[in-house]
Amino acid sequence: MFDEKIIILHLIFASKIFIMDDTIYILTISQITICTLIIISSCVYMLPILSIQRFRSPTNLLTANVSLTIFTWAVYWIIKSVIAEFFHAIYTAAPKLCNFQVYIQTTLLCQVAYSLCVVSVHRLCIIIYPQKLLLKTKKWVLICIGIQWTFDTIAALPMFSMSAQVKKQEYFRIIVFLSSVGVQ
Repeated sequence: MFDEKIIILHLIFASKIFIMDDTIYILTISQITICTLIIISSCVYMLPILSIQRFRSPTNLLTANVSLTIFTWAVYWIIKSVIAEFFHAIYTAAPKLCNFQVYIQTTLLCQVAYSLCVVSVHRLCIIIYPQKLLLKTKKWVLICIGIQWTFDTIAALPMFSMSAQVKKQEYFRIIVFLSSVGVQ
């Protein structure tokens, strides 16, 4: 009687692990599929703006920047999903990779939010100061995009200096969340 209960519990536990592995695998494949569709969509949106001269207006360049940040975010998540699911031993073999991963993840997540903020601030400046010709030039838009990428790259640098114990704590997750969402 006792052995039968142990065998039944063992079978139930083993089937849950099998189901869990399948669920994670299915979620990873669906995440890769969605990110691939995002990459295709952002390329379809970004490439005409960059390749056709008459589409290179300041507003369209800002739109291309948003598409580029979404593109890089999706490429990162595909790479991260493949490594985490199929090559997860890399994380235990290279602990510095975790710091780099957190840095890139924070940078790319904030880039999407910051690119939308740059578009919003640019449109606000155009509305408030309609007579300022500087705000309507491509040079100004490229400066704004450069400031956005530089600021975010520098702002995420503290992620390298944090220890693994700090990253496991709940307040670290809150800091990362606020740094990525607080911009909006």
